[in-house]
Amino acid sequence: MKFRLVCHPLSSPGAIRAIGADVRIEASGEVRIRYTVKGDLESLSLAEPRFPGRADNLWKTTCFELFVRPVGQTDYFEFNFSPSGEWAAYGFSDYREGMSELTTIMPPRIMLRTLADKLELSAFLSPGLLTHWPEWDVGLSAVIQTTTGATSYWALAHPPGRPDFHHQHCFRARLSPTVGA
Repeated sequence: MKFRLVCHPLSSPGAIRAIGADVRIEASGEVRIRYTVKGDLESLSLAEPRFPGRADNLWKTTCFELFVRPVGQTDYFEFNFSPSGEWAAYGFSDYREGMSELTTIMPPRIMLRTLADKLELSAFLSPGLLTHWPEWDVGLSAVIQTTTGATSYWALAHPPGRPDFHHQHCFRARLSPTVGA
């Protein structure tokens, strides 16, 4: 499934022309998420490559996020992927409630590729992670920071008011592991 993210109306896209995302569950059960940023990449503030590992507060700079919630439920997962190779994974029992680190998942693989005016970040989550529930509501989002410190917020949709990727309004896609996507 391919999607176009939209910039939050209270933030400026700056030199970014477009952000796309696609998510699918491979035949192996592995979840693949790919974000594509088009625009002036020289204006992006990207964390330096680091040893891949868990890190908090990745959303404070350029970061890509995936939110997944079983259809009809209030609990959900949040995954953060940094261009540095660092990542984070959390579980919530309800909207911004009961946050806990997901400690039993395999670390995601993160790959970064840059071309003249395009950056691609791909993240791969362990097989079977989302297959124990028949359908998932999905939110795809990105925080983009420029070298000047300006920050823009991108998602499938935005709720009224300030940016809030946890809001149910952002869970705009549907993923069915049993059928693929």
